[in-house]
Amino acid sequence: MGKYDDILNHPRLEPKNHLRMPIEKRAAQFAPFAALEGFDDQYAESARITSERMELDEDKALAISQTINWIWENISIRPKVEVTYFEADAKKSGGKYVFKKESVRWVDFYDRKLVFTDGTTVPIADIIEIDMKMQ
Repeated sequence: MGKYDDILNHPRLEPKNHLRMPIEKRAAQFAPFAALEGFDDQYAESARITSERMELDEDKALAISQTINWIWENISIRPKVEVTYFEADAKKSGGKYVFKKESVRWVDFYDRKLVFTDGTTVPIADIIEIDMKMQ
């Protein structure tokens, strides 16, 4: 004979004055809550790693400038390029390096940026590497 055999098969008591609470609402009573709301987000943000911006040497900057001039001279063929550029982080110092492979639609020398066929713009000053890809 088990410890609870005397009460195991008794019928469940039903409340007389109100309906039973649905299981969905009952479960919400026991849901975990965050005592420090937003702490997890702040912790994740502080743990996120950013990179520092690299400075180009004169030779690399000259090579990028020559490539951009070649793109401008051949803009009618919409040259396809592989470009790596620095994208500053909106929330903290530093940023990340982004790789893009796309055709160039326009070189905007006034605002100093490349405009790609997908609408993305990349500031020329943020480019650290650019390579031509033959279509």
